[in-house]
Amino acid sequence: MKKPNFHFIASLCFLCAVAFFSQFAVASEYMHNSKDDNANELNLAEIADSSQAEFIVSEALPENAKGTGVLALTNQSVQLKNPVLSNNTVLENLGKILRFHIWIKAEDIKTDNLWFGSPTVTFQLFDDNGNQLVNASSLFKTRGTYPWHCYYVDVKLPAQIQLTGKATNALDDDLQALLESNDGLFGESAGSMNKPGLYVTFSSLGTGTAWFGGLSYDVLTAAQVAVARKDWMDELSGTNAPNPEYDELPMILYYGISADKPWKFLEEQNLLTNQGLYNYLEANRNDWFHLQKGFAMLPYLYTTASTLQLCPEFEAGWLETLRGELTSLQDPETGFWTVNGIPNLLATEAIASGCFSPMSQKRSDVSSVPTPWNSIGAEFTLPYAGAIIDTLLANRVVGTVGWNEFMLQPKEFGERTRDNSISLGATTAAVKLLLQAANALPAGEPRRTTALEAVKKAYEYVIATFVTSNPAGLWRESTTATDISATGAFLLDFLDAVPVLEHRVNPALPAPTVDVISEHDKGIRVVWKNPPSELVAVRIYGTRANVKTLSLTEKNICCFIERRSDALRYEDPLVVARKIVDAARTEWKITPEDVGCNYLAGKVSQLPKRLPMGKAEKTINVDAPAMVLYTVADDSGDEDTSIVFYAVGVNAYGETTDYILLQP
Repeated sequence: MKKPNFHFIASLCFLCAVAFFSQFAVASEYMHNSKDDNANELNLAEIADSSQAEFIVSEALPENAKGTGVLALTNQSVQLKNPVLSNNTVLENLGKILRFHIWIKAEDIKTDNLWFGSPTVTFQLFDDNGNQLVNASSLFKTRGTYPWHCYYVDVKLPAQIQLTGKATNALDDDLQALLESNDGLFGESAGSMNKPGLYVTFSSLGTGTAWFGGLSYDVLTAAQVAVARKDWMDELSGTNAPNPEYDELPMILYYGISADKPWKFLEEQNLLTNQGLYNYLEANRNDWFHLQKGFAMLPYLYTTASTLQLCPEFEAGWLETLRGELTSLQDPETGFWTVNGIPNLLATEAIASGCFSPMSQKRSDVSSVPTPWNSIGAEFTLPYAGAIIDTLLANRVVGTVGWNEFMLQPKEFGERTRDNSISLGATTAAVKLLLQAANALPAGEPRRTTALEAVKKAYEYVIATFVTSNPAGLWRESTTATDISATGAFLLDFLDAVPVLEHRVNPALPAPTVDVISEHDKGIRVVWKNPPSELVAVRIYGTRANVKTLSLTEKNICCFIERRSDALRYEDPLVVARKIVDAARTEWKITPEDVGCNYLAGKVSQLPKRLPMGKAEKTINVDAPAMVLYTVADDSGDEDTSIVFYAVGVNAYGETTDYILLQP
């Protein structure tokens, strides 16, 4: 008789026990299980002053909450008058990350917009000159009614700051007093704003009441902040949401979900039935955050959950319901999806890429493959592609080749920046949308050519304007920003989309003159003479003599020779991409794979760990790539295993000349 599998039985018993006890489990009180047990307590009543006493209430905090004082707001925003920490404390922690814990509960919070109306906490740090050095706003957005929940906001302090507490541009005392007396509680005059120190602002801009209390903080290391997202998982809902029991779909998806757990949130959000789906779309059709992070993700949720059986079956006709609603919401005149009748760039790009992309992006060196998880149907490519291109090209920031988030918005929105600020996020969305729309048009369509030329100009502008050379590879998020990005958003996505890393031969480029000076073991000595202005660099490829050039990849690159390198825009785009990826990994602990930029990740990963670099007009030693040497060492028989080298000229947009065989 076959012996019983005791390991299987034990495992089954364990799973049954987990299932039994999980029905009695309760949701965590803490965002991502980040507790305030050992945090430094703060007193909200002391941070406020007497003019703000009306907001401090006697509401009781949970027994386990640190910090004292509770503030209540209804359709209000208030910056507490005193710094949240002493200037000495700020100076003692320069270069460190402060995690502020805050308990929030709400009653009947209703807003027109999930992102801007929900209870929010913002920390701002100003130096003695009134310059804002830090603006860290909460990325949790929970509406409705919910009990006390402990959220957190991470604030990274700069490594250096001038902070004595006395403004260097202080006004005359009498004038200062006059300005402050006329500010009112929420005034923003020159006399009351931008005082030196770290300040906190609480907002709840909807109906209903939000209570904020139990403010405290921890000093964290970078390792403590970079906790793996798998440790955020809420077992009950299967999500990483900050408050999973009460958060809406965009928050669940914004923080990411894992296919390792059942997607219980689909049932909880009532998204498995046609009527539930229709109700969700109808209720949120004018909320840009729902369109961008909810509507656009529905095909992915449907396809992935169905394929991996992560939830009960969707009702028959579910995809048809989604298809009908999304197509009816698109504006034929502009090609955009709208919010309250106003075309919205970010929502349109998200819906276009998430719902109307049955095939992966067309690239010159990679074949397109089906992507049903980004589509409402295999035959449904992007509608009104020509109108989308016309709209985008007609609404760039005046006199520039970039975009900002206020395009097509009413004049009162972004009044100070709409005509003089370019946003990296908006430009990234516009470029991705241009590429998708261009690829939906026939090859000979003039608007296709115009769109691709606009993408090229946008790339050149972004590299020259947003990316820093010292330190190399970091970037800002707008042309009006003085500091680098706080999160590292957008640029990796931008690089992944533009064709600059694709292998594209431009016959109009002049062939580089690269002379072989001498040979040496497994390599050669070369010099790039008289570099033409059209080229920024030469790539030297090494391979076996019997390998066709069509088979060469970034793995075969054994040297870059640059014409000049005093700015990134004059470097080989592959080198630029490598510097940007390395900077993102160092500064923000993010990789291209983390944000779904797999094409960019593949290109950069094939490059040598140490990029061999040379200068034009200088003699350079060029060694064959390790992969070629290894292959040669393992070859046997009569096969030709000699090594040959090729030179390829490259312009700033990644277009190349034909391969030139280098011979002694």
